[in-house]
Amino acid sequence: MLHNKTALRQICLERRAQLSPSEKEHFSSIIFDALNQEISTRYSHPIHILCYRSTSNEVSTTLYFEQPMAHQRYAPQTLEDGNMNWIAVNQDTCWQKGAFGILEPTDGEIWQPADTTTILLSPIVGFDQQCNRIGMGKGFFDRWLATYQQHIDCIIGLAFSCQACETINHEPHDVPLHAIITEKGWIRCPSI
Repeated sequence: MLHNKTALRQICLERRAQLSPSEKEHFSSIIFDALNQEISTRYSHPIHILCYRSTSNEVSTTLYFEQPMAHQRYAPQTLEDGNMNWIAVNQDTCWQKGAFGILEPTDGEIWQPADTTTILLSPIVGFDQQCNRIGMGKGFFDRWLATYQQHIDCIIGLAFSCQACETINHEPHDVPLHAIITEKGWIRCPSI
């Protein structure tokens, strides 16, 4: 059965909300173990990792920002005009609640396209096996990617398996993911 994105978003949000806090914590740990293994296998040099700060129902990125790492991490900072920047973060970063009550870095160096390999970790509300995603509907990631997609080496969505959809209608402004990681493993995009 096909649903429009608004209906699918609601269904996926309800499924995700049914997971217990311990399930979310356990599944998030499995997802980041798989991600870290892939990064350590694939990249022997430091890379840039653009990673969202999670809300209580998303795949948790909290520990990812707290653990030491050889790679430079960046977190999003939303702007009043509906766009966002990615700000370099470390153990000394000061955080404050920004748009939608999500923690954002208060200051730091803004990510710029460079020769350094860059991976973007994207939150997902819903996804399908072709690596199409549904977000929260605000368009922050899609607007940012419209400008910077060609400078991102890999876009990886993080989700729980319960957020899977049979089919998501792909629209022209939607940026497809290269891969998705759930607690059940990797889904690689067949067309990228």
